Amino acid sequence: MRLTAATLTVLVLLVGCAPEEPPSPQDQFWAALEALCGQAFGGTVAEAPAGDTTFANRALVMHVRDCQEGEIRIPFHVGEDRSRT
Repeated sequence: MRLTAATLTVLVLLVGCAPEEPPSPQDQFWAALEALCGQAFGGTVAEAPAGDTTFANRALVMHVRDCQEGEIRIPFHVGEDRSRT
């Protein structure tokens, strides 16, 4: 079978118009997380195991920072304790 330049052009255009696959749930999650980069969010404990007072009555803050390809660092502060990332 011999392909002409016109046939090749049509094939290239058709391939270029092929619908893209939708992003995977993992890619959707990552994109949503990247969109939060530079923002901080505060919260409180909604429910904890019986007797666990680690986060009780303390300010909880997560910072979505240091966004690089393949890595997003999210420091998590509990009151004045800033040791978690």
